[in-house]
Amino acid sequence: MACGGLNSVKRALLQNAFAAITAKIKYRSHDGREVELDANFTRYEVHFAGERLPDGREADAVYLVLGATYRRILDTALTRPLNYAYLQDLAPLAQRWYEVASYRVYAALKHHWPRARLGYAEFCVYAPQTRYMGFGPMRKQMAKLHAPHLRSGYLAGVEFEATIDRDGRLDWAMIYTPGPKAQAEFQAFTRKGGPVPRDIKLALFEPKPEPEPKPEPEPAPEPMGLEKELVDRGVTGSVAAELVRDFPEDRIRRQVEVMDWLRETKPKRIKDLGAYLAQAIREDYAAPAGFEGRAERTARETAERAALDREVEARQATARAQAERDRVRAYWEALPPERRAALDAEALAGADPADRAAYAAATAPPVRRLLQAGLRDAHLRRLLGLPTAD
Repeated sequence: MACGGLNSVKRALLQNAFAAITAKIKYRSHDGREVELDANFTRYEVHFAGERLPDGREADAVYLVLGATYRRILDTALTRPLNYAYLQDLAPLAQRWYEVASYRVYAALKHHWPRARLGYAEFCVYAPQTRYMGFGPMRKQMAKLHAPHLRSGYLAGVEFEATIDRDGRLDWAMIYTPGPKAQAEFQAFTRKGGPVPRDIKLALFEPKPEPEPKPEPEPAPEPMGLEKELVDRGVTGSVAAELVRDFPEDRIRRQVEVMDWLRETKPKRIKDLGAYLAQAIREDYAAPAGFEGRAERTARETAERAALDREVEARQATARAQAERDRVRAYWEALPPERRAALDAEALAGADPADRAAYAAATAPPVRRLLQAGLRDAHLRRLLGLPTAD
């Protein structure tokens, strides 16, 4: 390296070392405490080859000696692995999920827990994003965020468990199984984040080659058809594939229909929707009291609509008949006596021969008046363009 280049590197290191930091912040430590920092400090000292280090040794390369305040922050601040190249490939909300959930995934791997948990309502606050109260919209919303992490292998599985938030409202615990990518990040992070020496030796002039990245595992195929319907209701992918393989379709669909009904009518009854549905299919649970299947409900609703249509039609027919009678009566009552007599004669003359014969044969006055009224009504309806009564 030319002398000018070496001097430039030295100046750059010194400028960075002498850059003061003024901080007045609060942060959470790895043991859960909230730490308040109000200080002015630098990050490190620079010691070049041949200089004496604080412990008396002679530097054989360039060393950075971390300052006490900066070292204390690094030792206590809550940390977790973040792959920034991976982060840049994600959509904004998927990025935010990675930033928030990686704390939980890292803690699960650190403590050898098989799964990590994150509350849906809590994530909606941190994201921020719209919080849905129904399982279906919530599952669809989070599926878009989980999909790239499942494809990349950061997650091996996602499950949901119904629960209640602090305000007594329905919530879900999102349960994550860390995938090979998360495990690889954790291993890389723990190698880098283990005990850190107080001085750091920089290999400025003999940089080591970057290790070749390991190929990422092929993403698992997306579930299809009936298997996807089970996954959408909280069943894990492997269990869904097993159920579809081992049980008839009509049995699975019947239990899916029962669970959908329970989820709508009794949302607090089932804590783990996916586990309940899987067990219901395996043991072929009997339908609970009050359950009405989709076919029965459709038939009942169809019959109810038909009965209502018939009732409406009957009421409309009655109203039309009454309106026609009112019109005929109003027309008749508005006529003068001489016109009424003429219309009675016209009605008799234009009547059917059998009706005229029946009228002529009647001898009792009440009967004759009744027959005459019938002939008159039919005649007036014809004049007014109304349908003739049967």
